[in-house]
Amino acid sequence: MINFVKTKLLLFLLLMNSTYCIAQFKTNAPLNKNIIGINTSYHFLPDRGPFMIGASYERGFTRHSGIEAGAYHHSANTYTQFYVTSQLQYNIAARLRYINIPVFYKYYSGIVNVAAGPAINILTGWKQTGSSEAKVTKVKESPRLGYQIKVGKTFELSNGFILEPEARYLNLSFSSDPFIGVGIGIKRRL
Repeated sequence: MINFVKTKLLLFLLLMNSTYCIAQFKTNAPLNKNIIGINTSYHFLPDRGPFMIGASYERGFTRHSGIEAGAYHHSANTYTQFYVTSQLQYNIAARLRYINIPVFYKYYSGIVNVAAGPAINILTGWKQTGSSEAKVTKVKESPRLGYQIKVGKTFELSNGFILEPEARYLNLSFSSDPFIGVGIGIKRRL
């Protein structure tokens, strides 16, 4: 008898939880809606510029899926050793500026939104920092392709505004030095 009551109680709780989740999907999902936003994030790794800022565009296709694309500016500190001969080397420090362009598939749920997709990093400028006997006159770097994953939670504000805190992971050229950080987006339904 006790097992029967526990089973009924468990089924009732599961039913209530699923009803709650469905209600959350309806309020959080941007079904056939265009959303634009301004996003910023803070990265935890010391050699990376601490902040990334940019703009995003989002389009929901179904209650649970959509796409998001954006353009984000960030910078990175780099320290390079140039060897002229085996006896002569120069240490160069520079700050590199990039535009990061990700394209995400985004899954919406009542608990969290998960986005993943390819990202390309394009060098847009640089500045030599620190003192060195060598003067760098040109920096050339091919665009780097990688992937980005982010997990966030949508909070509906008034007048079509949305607040979305998120955690980000960006790995370029499948290297061992990823960007790991937290961010926040302020978005608006169009």
